[in-house]
Amino acid sequence: MKFKIATLVLLMGSLGLFLGCIASPSTGDTDNTKLKITTSFYPLAYFAQQVVGDWGEVTSLTPTGTEPHAFEPSAKAVASVYESDLFLFNGAGVDAWAKALQEDLEPAGVKVIEMTSYFELKKRSDEGGYDPHIWTDPVLAQNQIEVIRDALISLDPEHALTYQTNASETIAKLSALDAEFQTTLDSCSKDTIIVAHDAFQYPTDGYRINIISITGLSPESEPSAQKLAELTELAKAHDIKTIFFEALSSPKLAQTLAEEVGATTLVLNPLEGLTDEQLEAGENYFSLMKTNLNNLSLALECQ
Repeated sequence: MKFKIATLVLLMGSLGLFLGCIASPSTGDTDNTKLKITTSFYPLAYFAQQVVGDWGEVTSLTPTGTEPHAFEPSAKAVASVYESDLFLFNGAGVDAWAKALQEDLEPAGVKVIEMTSYFELKKRSDEGGYDPHIWTDPVLAQNQIEVIRDALISLDPEHALTYQTNASETIAKLSALDAEFQTTLDSCSKDTIIVAHDAFQYPTDGYRINIISITGLSPESEPSAQKLAELTELAKAHDIKTIFFEALSSPKLAQTLAEEVGATTLVLNPLEGLTDEQLEAGENYFSLMKTNLNNLSLALECQ
């Protein structure tokens, strides 16, 4: 199955459920009657928990507060994946370590889903390869929910109705989120933003926003002095008054550019993971996406 991308890219019942089900690998006792689902990072863990509900235990291998692009799990964490019923990873460069596990996991009886293999990805013009950030688009996130639903039903047909119901409810919330983005961003004075790294092609295409990124695929890469000078000129040319940074990465480059052009800074979260503070506050994919929308509305001067 392939979901074609157009010309352009729930809620947890309680914080206790999140802490109990989407956590770092643990050596504690588990309920053998439940599906064991391991994921490479936060968005897949959150989506999986929404669909599996009470019939599964979900673990994210990337710890809270960790940027996933450069992360590699410990040998102990990798070994825990072999005890899973289902392993979900994104692919296309975000979690490169996970791809290497696939050939060994499947013969060991672990069902493996490489999420980006179900999508037609956008080509990257700057560094080559493909853009992996499909989860940042509420429309494409709906397709991911469907992929997870089908995988769970194949593993546990007895609870198919529960998975179908949970998936439908989550898809409805994602559809409503997309509609909110469409409505809010439909009447803005500006149409161009500068972001920390190139993680927002899918949603910005869908919402007709032009995006300029300080760095490429990895938020930890350093732009050249020439690139920073070009960004300064672009910010002035587009009268950009807000430079976006990310919670899991250093805001230094965004702050430097903002000072250069007389702009302020705000967070635009690529939802690659939660900070400890966000976890404690009960934040999740939906709440952070709505914060993103609010910040976009401010930066683009929407009515």
